[in-house]
Amino acid sequence: MRPEADISDFPISGEPVETLEDAQALIAALQSENAELKARITDLEGAVEALRRGSKRQSAPFSKGDPKEEPARPGRKKGKAHGRHGHRMVPANPDRTLDAPLPERCPHCDGQVDFEHWDDQYQTELPEPRPVITHFRVGVGRCRGCKARLQGRHLEQSSDALGPRAPRSGPGPRRGRCGCTTAWA
Repeated sequence: MRPEADISDFPISGEPVETLEDAQALIAALQSENAELKARITDLEGAVEALRRGSKRQSAPFSKGDPKEEPARPGRKKGKAHGRHGHRMVPANPDRTLDAPLPERCPHCDGQVDFEHWDDQYQTELPEPRPVITHFRVGVGRCRGCKARLQGRHLEQSSDALGPRAPRSGPGPRRGRCGCTTAWA
Protein backbone atom coordinates (compact mmCIF):
# COMPACT_ATOMS: atom_id res chain seq x y z
CA MET A 1 0.00 0.00 0.00
CA ARG A 2 1.17 3.55 -0.72
CA PRO A 3 1.94 5.99 2.07
CA GLU A 4 -0.94 8.30 3.05
CA ALA A 5 -1.66 10.60 0.11
CA ASP A 6 -2.79 14.21 0.15
CA ILE A 7 -6.45 14.63 -0.67
CA SER A 8 -5.66 17.17 -3.40
CA ASP A 9 -3.99 14.34 -5.38
CA PHE A 10 -7.34 12.63 -5.93
CA PRO A 11 -10.33 13.65 -7.99
CA ILE A 12 -13.39 14.26 -5.80
CA SER A 13 -15.91 15.85 -8.12
CA GLY A 14 -17.51 12.69 -9.48
CA GLU A 15 -14.60 11.49 -11.62
CA PRO A 16 -14.04 7.76 -11.25
CA VAL A 17 -10.90 6.48 -9.48
CA GLU A 18 -8.89 4.23 -11.78
CA THR A 19 -7.37 1.68 -9.38
CA LEU A 20 -8.40 0.02 -6.17
CA GLU A 21 -5.27 1.27 -4.43
CA ASP A 22 -6.11 4.87 -5.37
CA ALA A 23 -9.63 4.41 -4.01
CA GLN A 24 -8.34 2.93 -0.75
CA ALA A 25 -5.81 5.75 -0.37
CA LEU A 26 -8.57 8.31 -1.02
CA ILE A 27 -10.81 6.67 1.58
CA ALA A 28 -7.95 6.64 4.14
CA ALA A 29 -7.16 10.31 3.50
CA LEU A 30 -10.83 11.27 3.79
CA GLN A 31 -11.21 9.25 7.00
CA SER A 32 -8.16 10.91 8.62
CA GLU A 33 -9.37 14.38 7.58
CA ASN A 34 -12.83 13.51 8.91
CA ALA A 35 -11.32 12.44 12.27
CA GLU A 36 -9.32 15.71 12.49
CA LEU A 37 -12.42 17.79 11.71
CA LYS A 38 -14.51 15.90 14.28
CA ALA A 39 -11.82 16.50 16.94
CA ARG A 40 -11.73 20.21 16.06
CA ILE A 41 -15.54 20.42 16.21
CA THR A 42 -15.48 18.80 19.67
CA ASP A 43 -12.84 21.30 20.87
CA LEU A 44 -14.77 24.30 19.50
CA GLU A 45 -18.08 23.10 20.97
CA GLY A 46 -16.34 22.77 24.36
CA ALA A 47 -14.98 26.32 24.08
CA VAL A 48 -18.42 27.68 23.11
CA GLU A 49 -20.04 25.88 26.05
CA ALA A 50 -17.37 27.21 28.45
CA LEU A 51 -18.01 30.78 27.24
CA ARG A 52 -21.76 30.30 27.56
CA ARG A 53 -21.41 28.97 31.12
CA GLY A 54 -18.93 31.71 32.04
CA SER A 55 -21.27 34.49 30.96
CA LYS A 56 -24.09 33.09 33.14
CA ARG A 57 -21.97 32.45 36.22
CA GLN A 58 -22.85 34.86 39.03
CA SER A 59 -19.91 34.11 41.29
CA ALA A 60 -17.37 35.83 39.06
CA PRO A 61 -19.10 38.02 36.50
CA PHE A 62 -16.09 40.31 36.14
CA SER A 63 -13.44 37.64 35.76
CA LYS A 64 -10.74 38.57 33.26
CA GLY A 65 -9.45 35.04 32.83
CA ASP A 66 -6.27 33.57 34.26
CA PRO A 67 -3.95 35.92 36.20
CA LYS A 68 -0.75 37.24 34.58
CA GLU A 69 2.48 35.37 35.25
CA GLU A 70 4.35 38.58 36.19
CA PRO A 71 1.83 41.23 37.29
CA ALA A 72 2.84 44.85 37.84
CA ARG A 73 3.58 45.96 41.39
CA PRO A 74 0.45 47.18 43.17
CA GLY A 75 0.07 50.80 44.20
CA ARG A 76 1.19 54.07 42.83
CA LYS A 77 4.69 54.81 41.57
CA LYS A 78 7.01 56.62 43.96
CA GLY A 79 7.94 60.27 43.68
CA LYS A 80 6.88 62.43 40.74
CA ALA A 81 6.66 59.48 38.33
CA HIS A 82 3.00 58.73 39.07
CA GLY A 83 1.50 61.59 37.09
CA ARG A 84 0.28 65.13 37.39
CA HIS A 85 -0.42 66.50 40.83
CA GLY A 86 -3.78 68.26 41.01
CA HIS A 87 -4.63 71.05 43.44
CA ARG A 88 -7.56 73.37 43.82
CA MET A 89 -7.15 77.02 42.96
CA VAL A 90 -6.64 79.41 45.86
CA PRO A 91 -9.68 81.70 46.32
CA ALA A 92 -8.94 85.24 45.13
CA ASN A 93 -10.55 87.38 47.86
CA PRO A 94 -11.35 85.63 51.13
CA ASP A 95 -14.04 87.41 53.18
CA ARG A 96 -12.14 87.04 56.41
CA THR A 97 -8.75 85.79 57.60
CA LEU A 98 -8.31 84.10 60.96
CA ASP A 99 -5.10 82.95 62.65
CA ALA A 100 -4.75 79.54 64.28
CA PRO A 101 -1.60 79.98 66.38
CA LEU A 102 0.53 77.16 67.75
CA PRO A 103 -0.03 76.11 71.34
CA GLU A 104 2.70 77.30 73.69
CA ARG A 105 3.34 73.79 75.03
CA CYS A 106 3.11 70.32 73.42
CA PRO A 107 -0.18 68.66 74.44
CA HIS A 108 1.50 65.21 74.51
CA CYS A 109 4.69 65.78 76.48
CA ASP A 110 4.33 69.40 77.73
CA GLY A 111 7.58 70.36 75.92
CA GLN A 112 8.50 73.71 74.31
CA VAL A 113 7.24 74.36 70.74
CA ASP A 114 9.39 76.08 68.07
CA PHE A 115 7.56 77.98 65.26
CA GLU A 116 8.54 76.90 61.72
CA HIS A 117 6.17 78.57 59.23
CA TRP A 118 2.58 79.54 58.42
CA ASP A 119 0.53 77.30 56.11
CA ASP A 120 -2.82 78.11 54.46
CA GLN A 121 -6.20 76.42 54.60
CA TYR A 122 -9.34 77.67 52.87
CA GLN A 123 -12.90 76.82 53.84
CA THR A 124 -16.02 77.77 51.87
CA GLU A 125 -19.27 77.97 53.81
CA LEU A 126 -22.43 77.63 51.77
CA PRO A 127 -25.35 79.82 52.84
CA GLU A 128 -28.37 78.09 54.32
CA PRO A 129 -31.31 78.22 51.91
CA ARG A 130 -34.18 80.37 53.13
CA PRO A 131 -37.66 79.91 51.63
CA VAL A 132 -39.44 82.93 50.18
CA ILE A 133 -43.15 82.85 50.97
CA THR A 134 -45.41 84.89 48.70
CA HIS A 135 -49.01 85.64 49.62
CA PHE A 136 -51.34 86.15 46.65
CA ARG A 137 -54.67 87.78 47.35
CA VAL A 138 -56.75 86.44 44.48
CA GLY A 139 -59.86 88.35 43.56
CA VAL A 140 -62.84 86.02 42.96
CA GLY A 141 -66.10 87.22 41.41
CA ARG A 142 -69.03 86.44 39.13
CA CYS A 143 -70.06 87.94 35.81
CA ARG A 144 -73.33 89.90 36.00
CA GLY A 145 -74.37 88.84 32.53
CA CYS A 146 -73.60 85.09 32.23
CA LYS A 147 -73.04 84.37 35.94
CA ALA A 148 -69.65 82.71 35.16
CA ARG A 149 -67.15 82.50 38.05
CA LEU A 150 -63.98 84.53 37.46
CA GLN A 151 -60.75 84.95 39.40
CA GLY A 152 -57.71 87.16 39.08
CA ARG A 153 -54.26 85.94 38.10
CA HIS A 154 -50.80 87.35 38.84
CA LEU A 155 -47.83 86.69 36.53
CA GLU A 156 -45.84 84.96 39.30
CA GLN A 157 -48.59 82.49 40.22
CA SER A 158 -47.79 78.88 39.33
CA SER A 159 -51.41 77.65 39.46
CA ASP A 160 -55.03 78.85 39.40
CA ALA A 161 -56.09 76.36 42.10
CA LEU A 162 -57.46 77.75 45.37
CA GLY A 163 -58.36 76.28 48.76
CA PRO A 164 -57.16 72.78 49.62
CA ARG A 165 -55.99 72.16 46.03
CA ALA A 166 -53.74 75.23 45.99
CA PRO A 167 -50.03 74.50 45.45
CA ARG A 168 -47.68 74.99 48.39
CA SER A 169 -44.55 75.44 46.30
CA GLY A 170 -43.97 77.32 43.09
CA PRO A 171 -41.51 77.09 40.23
CA GLY A 172 -39.54 80.07 41.46
CA PRO A 173 -38.19 82.86 39.29
CA ARG A 174 -36.47 82.09 36.03
CA ARG A 175 -33.57 83.94 34.47
CA GLY A 176 -33.98 85.72 31.15
CA ARG A 177 -31.29 86.08 28.49
CA CYS A 178 -30.14 89.38 29.95
CA GLY A 179 -29.76 87.86 33.45
CA CYS A 180 -32.78 89.61 34.93
CA THR A 181 -35.45 87.70 36.84
CA THR A 182 -38.74 87.28 35.01
CA ALA A 183 -41.90 85.70 36.33
CA TRP A 184 -43.56 82.64 34.86
CA ALA A 185 -46.25 83.59 32.38
